[in-house]
This record gives sequence, C-alpha cells and structure tokens, in this order.
Amino acid sequence: MSDQLDEMRARLAPSGIDESRLEAVTDAFRPGRGLVQTPEAQGDQDEPDEPASIYNTLFDDAEGLLSVSAPSITKSYQWAVACGADLSYLNGYYMNDLPTGLGRQAALAELAEDWGVESKTQLRSIAASLKSGEYSTEYAAMAAGRARGREAENMRQALQWFTRDGLIEKSQTPSMLIWDLARLIIITRLAFDATLLTRAEALQLLGQCALKAQNSYKSWQELSVGFQLARHVWAGADEEDYLILKSNMQLLLTDADSPWVKLKFNIKCVFSTTNVV
Repeated sequence: MSDQLDEMRARLAPSGIDESRLEAVTDAFRPGRGLVQTPEAQGDQDEPDEPASIYNTLFDDAEGLLSVSAPSITKSYQWAVACGADLSYLNGYYMNDLPTGLGRQAALAELAEDWGVESKTQLRSIAASLKSGEYSTEYAAMAAGRARGREAENMRQALQWFTRDGLIEKSQTPSMLIWDLARLIIITRLAFDATLLTRAEALQLLGQCALKAQNSYKSWQELSVGFQLARHVWAGADEEDYLILKSNMQLLLTDADSPWVKLKFNIKCVFSTTNVV
C-alpha cells in the first residue's frame, strides 16, 4: 500500500495541488479510510455499497505508460489509438498499438461487464451510437442550457474548475465528441483482442474515429479537456477526480513515452477507405 500511495502522490504532484490537499487525497486511501479496505474489513462484507469512483483503476499500474517496442500498426493508426489515451492510461492498456495487452479472455470479460457487449450484433449497435455522437450531442444541448438536473449541475461545476485553472476561456464549453470517440476506440481495441472484430474491421473503426477527432480539435490538450468534461457530467463533479484526471493529462502531454509527445496532433494521417464493417 505504501508504494501505491507514493505512486499516487507522484502522479498528483504535477497538477499543482498544495501539500495539504495532496496529503488529504492520499490519506483517503490508507487502510481503514473507506476507499481502500484491509483484508479484515473486506471479509466483513460481500461487496462495497458503491465503487470507489475512478480510483479503482487509476493507480493499479505502477509501471507508468505502457507501450510496445514494435507496434503492429502505422503511425496514422497509432495516432488514432492515441485519441483514446485518457482511457487507455486509466485502464492500463498499451498506449501505441491495436491490442490492449489484456488478451482474449480478459477482453471478453471487460466487453461484457463494462460495455454490455457479448456479440458482434451488440458491438455494431453500440458502435453506431458512439459514431453518431449520441452522448456528446446530448451533453452539447445541456451546455446550451436546454436541460437541467444533476448532469447539468455537474457540467456547471466542472466548467468552473477548468476556467479557474486556465484550461478553457470563461464561458467556453469544449466539444465533448471525444467522449463518444475515445470510448469507441477502447471498445474497438477490446473487440479486436476478443476476436469479435478482424484487424481490418478494427482499423476501419479507428480511422473513422481519428478523422472525426482531427476535424473537431486542434490539440491533444483540447481533446483531453473535452473528454474530462464529459466524464464529469457522466460520473459526477468530484474535485479529487478532476485533479487526478488533470494530472494524468499533464503527464500525457509531457512524458517522453507518451503518444501525445511522440505524435504531434497535426500530423497528416492516412487511413484505409475500404468499407469492411
């Protein structure tokens, strides 16, 4: 546990959190504090009342950014995979290749448990929804003031944080299309690992996502902020979550091993136009 807390502090420190808040965040994860349970406490109940937010996956990977030394895809498709880097990093997937690194059985399990996908028919259905920007369109309408409720309040709070930290201009709402595209990229990679998609089918979907992203954003940071905003709308506006996601973004923007450093946002990408899905 001590090593995990040190890793947490190392990831959070670049976000500019003051020492007292940094200590408060890491202290919440010490055994007996609720977010991390001791084996004895775990034995007292079958399962927790609710998941511990995004923390379950954020700090499992002590090796940092995972990548393969010889990717099986071209730079263009590596760029497409990089559009999902916020999620790939959270989940501990390879950052620069079509396979996630999970293997077939684990990918099948994640598709079923996290995405409700157990067949190619279900995969096509969710892919069509995400390609159309179903969720980001709904969130854009919310940003325009055409909706109220919990999610609208989540957006208002998150926008205040982004404005406070200089990530967006006042009264600016970044495009949240990447919320749909990044998730489709992850699902596509998992579906390839699970053999629900052929390589050609997976690459076609990645290329389609990448072209939409290139037409919607001007930088990796703008893309990431759009993803984070939508995630806060969906999951809830929690400031610790915000600080962690922001710190992850800063790591992805500066680490020498990050695809966002190795691949400039405005590179010219070439994708196959053959329709195989």
